[in-house]
Amino acid sequence: MSHNNQLMIEQQQNASIILLLIGWVSPFIAFAITAAVMIALFPPKNRTHVFGLLSCCAGSFFYGGAFVIDYFGYQDYSEDARLGIRFFCAVPMWMLLQILAVVLTTWRDAKDPVSKIARDIKKIKCIKDEK
Repeated sequence: MSHNNQLMIEQQQNASIILLLIGWVSPFIAFAITAAVMIALFPPKNRTHVFGLLSCCAGSFFYGGAFVIDYFGYQDYSEDARLGIRFFCAVPMWMLLQILAVVLTTWRDAKDPVSKIARDIKKIKCIKDEK
């Protein structure tokens, strides 16, 4: 009987260790999936672009997502739900950075960048004034 109890305790300890490892690794797996989805949706142009976007994505995934979870009180949600919240915090960051890269590239490649920036700002002001 004592041998069976000892065996059950060892199995429970092994299961606890496995769950602990999964708890530590699952956010990184979720981040890798998030990064793969974002690269597939909005492909980067070069290696530097990949590094910059992934670092901003990691920041918004781990810190922005954690902020949203803490601020709105989602701590009691399941781990999958919290990883989903982090995913939905990282994807818009990637998209916004892609849009910003396109805008900055058009400004950089313009023959007269100052007038191009001024025209774009006037367009934004007109849209804002109409609302």
